[in-house]
Amino acid sequence: MPATHLPDLNDPAFAPIRARLARLYIEHREALGAAHTSDEVIVQRVDDITTVLILAIRRALIEKDADFLQRYSWFTDAAMDLLNDVPAKPLDG
Repeated sequence: MPATHLPDLNDPAFAPIRARLARLYIEHREALGAAHTSDEVIVQRVDDITTVLILAIRRALIEKDADFLQRYSWFTDAAMDLLNDVPAKPLDG
């Protein structure tokens, strides 16, 4: 099987995606157990938060944990929007 080329995730082209995820995580900070975490820290940890959410959702799917999947449906909805390239809501909206 040929090697798959993976893009450099530090490429500036991914900045808008990170910004969308950061806004999402700030909006849902309580659900993430980060109610008292500053916006700055959340922004700095976007990649880590995303990784944990993806792995947690994978586990919830394997274990058929409907409660978890419902509780974090805001993340899966946002991920689908990103995959489908749905425009983000404006920052002031």
